Amino acid sequence: MMIDWVTAKLPFHVPGRLHDGQVMSFDRHGEVKYHIDQRLPVVGSHSEKIHVRTAGLDANGDTCLIEFSGNPVKFLQGHNLFGPSNLRDLMCEAWLKVSEVLGIPQPPEVFDKIKAGTYTLSRVDLNEMYQFRDRAEVLAWLYTASQTSRTRNQGAVTKGSTVYWNKTSKRWSVKAYAKGQELALLRNKSQLLPESLRLFADPTLRIELTLKSDELRETGLYLAANWLTIEESTLFHDYVG
Repeated sequence: MMIDWVTAKLPFHVPGRLHDGQVMSFDRHGEVKYHIDQRLPVVGSHSEKIHVRTAGLDANGDTCLIEFSGNPVKFLQGHNLFGPSNLRDLMCEAWLKVSEVLGIPQPPEVFDKIKAGTYTLSRVDLNEMYQFRDRAEVLAWLYTASQTSRTRNQGAVTKGSTVYWNKTSKRWSVKAYAKGQELALLRNKSQLLPESLRLFADPTLRIELTLKSDELRETGLYLAANWLTIEESTLFHDYVG
């Protein structure tokens, strides 16, 4: 089991605002109605990116909080075939990497907040890989699941060979797909992987759980500190079950 995506607001100190430009809207008199900071791509391992931008300012108008969005495992190691499952440890490593790439050292007291989980989450993806004999067997499983499985409220939905449950829910959703097939479609990126990893992925089923903002708030898991009291693997299997 591993963490596959995180959207969060993290303590982070930057002079001024952190962004990659702004989009502005003007009224007919030329007055600015509003402006939106564009997310800044931060490039990690093998050109994989995390996107960040200012989410809060202190009394001096400097950034004290950033929005962080992306796949921290890919950002750190260049692929997400396997990786860590402990959300708080993973976010500590990703936060440190963002600081390093941007060349903006952070005060120790700010890192202490990250270690303690003093930040909020609005999306977390968790996934598990299951090994089959070959890709054809994975595709057969997906077809059977699309025909015979359902949540309490609705049946499965398919797009290509990917199977979705609760796809349009604002709370949580699950999808399953053939990881080897995904890599075959993403040929340019997958060629960067060693042959051993491509062979490992080819006969695997990937099941992903997405916990969205409403669900995280109702369960209390929007606070990263509360992940200390749960087992991520148990959480994943409770929903997928």
